Amino acid sequence: MTAVAAALALTLAAVLLVSGTLKLLPSGRLTVDDLVDLGVPAPLRRSWFTAAFPALELLLGLALLLAPAPLLTVAAAVAVLLMLAFTVVVLRVLLRGRRVDCACFGMLRSPLTPATAARNVLLFLAAAAVAVTADRGALPTLLALHRDDWTAFFATTTAVLAATALLVVAGRRAPAAPTTVPAPAAGAPWPARAGSAPWPAPDVEVLAHGSTLTPLAELARTEPLLLVLLSADCHACEQVAPQLSGWRERFGGAVEVAALSSDDAARLADAHPLLDAPVHRGARAVMTAAGIPGYPAALLLATDGTVAAGPAIGSTEVESLAAAVAEALAGAAPAGSR
Repeated sequence: MTAVAAALALTLAAVLLVSGTLKLLPSGRLTVDDLVDLGVPAPLRRSWFTAAFPALELLLGLALLLAPAPLLTVAAAVAVLLMLAFTVVVLRVLLRGRRVDCACFGMLRSPLTPATAARNVLLFLAAAAVAVTADRGALPTLLALHRDDWTAFFATTTAVLAATALLVVAGRRAPAAPTTVPAPAAGAPWPARAGSAPWPAPDVEVLAHGSTLTPLAELARTEPLLLVLLSADCHACEQVAPQLSGWRERFGGAVEVAALSSDDAARLADAHPLLDAPVHRGARAVMTAAGIPGYPAALLLATDGTVAAGPAIGSTEVESLAAAVAEALAGAAPAGSR
């Protein structure tokens, strides 16, 4: 391996090791919601994949640093495929014209932009160069470098790190791609609170019951749905979550009630043990598309593919929306049934 290839392998290893390590931290974990947002193929949208992916990055990084020739060749080839996959995923998101925040480096989330795609292309080319010239890991190569080779090594390392840093900064500063969710009417602003005029449901997909990828509007295909956005880390959600079962009883089947979260089922159940309602996943995509700033929140989805009311934001507004739904149902009921 030449000094230039050693520099490229070292850079790739550093990127993979940093990325994998940050994804292991509690605030930077990769979630199934992230995979849905990125358009990752459905068979990979599983908890086992989100848990295994940081380990893959760490193993690849260590192999690029330390592996002998046969293993390094395999690791470099896997890195080529991985960087190619990253590039394809980012380009598909950009072509859809949707804003997607990527946990590429764990908690250092940033919107996907053309700079993200350019960074991935550079990393792909670096991986390809390492794969072609690989004979051993970067560290053993560095230990065997002659004095004249160090100039090429430092020049390459500096250039690659500078280009990568510039693209990372550009990606974090660049404006995000606008959402493609249509406005409710030409020139009309998006409704911001319960009681607003109906508007088209965000054109996003969620994991119905945590397993089946479904357009958001399809959740209310047979009956209206009060969809309550909850998080395991949301203190105010502790006030809202126990009320969902009561709302379902109060609505008497005329309006369904369900929770939408970005947490896995076990974590959400631990945080809100009194939550007794169907739970769907994909809250982050809905929040991004609808401009919802935080938890708890709620949307009243109608059967015609619109949001009949909402978003209600904060526990007080969510409770007010539920009360308004109950009041409307009571007012619509025949006199003899009240």
